[in-house]
Amino acid sequence: FVVTWTSFGQDGDLDGVYMQRFNRFGDAVGTETRVNQNVASYQSDSDVAMDGNGNYVVTWQSFGQDGSAWGIYGRRYAANGTPLGGEFLVNSSTVDDQIDPAVDMDRSGDFVVTWSSFGQDGSGYGVYARRYNSAGVAQGGAVQVNTTTLDYQQHPDVAVDFDGNFTVTWTSWNQDGDRNGVFARSYNADGSDVANASQGGIQGEVQVNTSYLGDQMFPTISMDADGDHVIAWMSRPSQTGGADIYLQRFTPGIMGFTGTSGTDILTFNAATGAVIFNGQTYQIEPGTTTLRFDGAGGNDIVNFIGTAGSDVATLRAGSVAMQSNGFVAIATNVETINVSGGGGSDSATFEGTSSVDQLMAGPDYTQLSVAGFTTKATGFSQVQANGNGGLDQALMVDASGKAWTSSTPHPNVPVLNGTWQTNIASALHGPSNQAFLTGLYQEALGRSPDVGGFNGWLTQLDAGMSREDVANKFWHSRERAGQVIEELYQNLLGRGSDKRGREYWIDRTMAGMTVEDLTIVFVTSTEYISKHSSNSSYVDAMYRDILGRQADTAGHDHFVQQLNQGMTREALAGVFYNSTEMRTRLIDSYYEDFLDRDVDSTSLDFYLGYIASGEGDTDDVAVQVLASDEFFSNISN
Repeated sequence: FVVTWTSFGQDGDLDGVYMQRFNRFGDAVGTETRVNQNVASYQSDSDVAMDGNGNYVVTWQSFGQDGSAWGIYGRRYAANGTPLGGEFLVNSSTVDDQIDPAVDMDRSGDFVVTWSSFGQDGSGYGVYARRYNSAGVAQGGAVQVNTTTLDYQQHPDVAVDFDGNFTVTWTSWNQDGDRNGVFARSYNADGSDVANASQGGIQGEVQVNTSYLGDQMFPTISMDADGDHVIAWMSRPSQTGGADIYLQRFTPGIMGFTGTSGTDILTFNAATGAVIFNGQTYQIEPGTTTLRFDGAGGNDIVNFIGTAGSDVATLRAGSVAMQSNGFVAIATNVETINVSGGGGSDSATFEGTSSVDQLMAGPDYTQLSVAGFTTKATGFSQVQANGNGGLDQALMVDASGKAWTSSTPHPNVPVLNGTWQTNIASALHGPSNQAFLTGLYQEALGRSPDVGGFNGWLTQLDAGMSREDVANKFWHSRERAGQVIEELYQNLLGRGSDKRGREYWIDRTMAGMTVEDLTIVFVTSTEYISKHSSNSSYVDAMYRDILGRQADTAGHDHFVQQLNQGMTREALAGVFYNSTEMRTRLIDSYYEDFLDRDVDSTSLDFYLGYIASGEGDTDDVAVQVLASDEFFSNISN
């Protein structure tokens, strides 16, 4: 076997990629060897794959070598460690970043390389793959793997069976309805999509994780000779809690459908095994155990019909999973979902979000509405709803849809878990520390509270700790620092953070480095400047990335002249960040985000003077708005 790694400074210039061969007893064979021929700048994040005869290929990412930020490179070796040619460029598109390479090889030496490419699919990062034969000759160009392109699809891995069939898995942001999720897609050896369940693999782009809460990310995949494979990933339901590792086994038996950007309608009858997709009828093929549908875009509708047996459904905003008649039917990215129990002893669980969820229960149905998504379960004998944070509302109605006013008990009262405002029993009574904390988690950290943290802060508030002190702790927490730094990487460098860099800047932030300091470091970094090398381009970038607008002609020309006359870019960045326009922009954003209104002129003048006098900075303004009586009253009501 062969081990590869990144070594700093060993190749004479920053990071380089090295390898060491071992025999089957674990004894080193030969000495460690540098893989990359080009040593300028960074070469890192390597992967290696070996065929049945011991020949192998190494891939890595290299900065600046392909002419534009990061690119993907590879190099082939014989079993004895002799190079089979020089390093070669894998990605055909060289605009912006191509990162996160992964490679796997079949028994004959054919191999597949995958990576993340920024901007190529039209929205953030996308996942791409390229096939090579055993001689290292590319079999066509790079192909886009992900069909859902919104936001970020990244961190791919790939596995190849003995015959060259392969599966790619990756992390996708917000596609499963709650932060990061894990997705996968299978291909035949010739690069064509797996067409049906009898071919094995995964049909179309499908979601791997069945738990949606929080982050499911950084997947890895391994495959046996026959194509059976296992995907494992990190699961972190809470941003403050720990993480666990989960896995999902796949065997031939997955039938998948992917929607379009228009309106798609899919109906599945578990009793008959019939699927109607956009008017065309399909029959579940022998050996199929899982049906998956990804709406992909548009305004989609899914109808799942159960059997007279015991059906189990889990419904979320935009997604549903139902177990019925030996099948598991899963749909994601769907705006309207209808699930019918079909009779029998059926159970449905609704999982709410951290925002405001609206639950309506009629005599024979329960419906959850949130943020443009509607999920409805009809004919289920057992129903429960988990609020999962936020100020949620539950309404019991009669057959006509009016609020239930009968003196007799409602025929379908779901079990409500969490905090719900309901016409059965009110859960909130005026302003409260509980509501304030819930709002603070949402506004400062962008998530619902975790039980341990919530109870700890509630105890301190009830014991007399001020709202401003609590808001300050949230705003300057390590968790929020990580979010701010990730945004700086994405917004300024156009890529996700690397672990080492992210942790370094978090530590610096916790030691007192401000957002202003961080921003100036990022916009004066070599990586940022390489994207905006001329003074004119740099000034345009300052207007766009700091002020959020295009440069006006007079301002552009003035600052270009300043740079031409010797003003440093660091000084220029400070001028932009400390400008009245930037401070006004930040203060107004706090009022809009936290108080749902524009900042009034009196408050704006006060806070601009407060910052100009040196009494505080924009972070202090954010804390004061979060701790205000207006925020406390609004969030409680």
